[in-house]
Amino acid sequence: RTARNVFRLVCQFFSSTPPSHDPEEAITLQDISSVQAATSAEPDARIEYHDISFHPYPNKSSFKLGHWYWHGGAQKSHQSFKELIGIVGDPDFCPDDIQSMPWDGINSKLGASIQDDEGDKWEDEKAGWQKTPVTIEVPFSRMTAQPGT
Repeated sequence: RTARNVFRLVCQFFSSTPPSHDPEEAITLQDISSVQAATSAEPDARIEYHDISFHPYPNKSSFKLGHWYWHGGAQKSHQSFKELIGIVGDPDFCPDDIQSMPWDGINSKLGASIQDDEGDKWEDEKAGWQKTPVTIEVPFSRMTAQPGT
């Protein structure tokens, strides 16, 4: 049995000594996921995603531009304009990366939730998921005039 990790999880091996290598080092997300990979019939398949850390944006340039657009309020200020100049003036910014971006599709993904696309699929009872009502008691200070409001 290994030590607990930051998520308080352990690995347990049924042998007298632990393995000399990581038995999961060759496992990919596709090996452990029941979700199918995107096919060319799907609308976003035409975008090549190189780095999922910017998802749903396909690259750093579009992410930075999208972040500027959505943050800082609807009224853009002089400071906001300076930030935009900083983004497009950055040597790492690539105008070609944003030219044919499907912005409406990306914005829709940002506003969508998993349930919009998949309904209650994650609650698949065959996979062992259960739906159970839970009551959570929230403590309030005795000084609170109207607890819960």
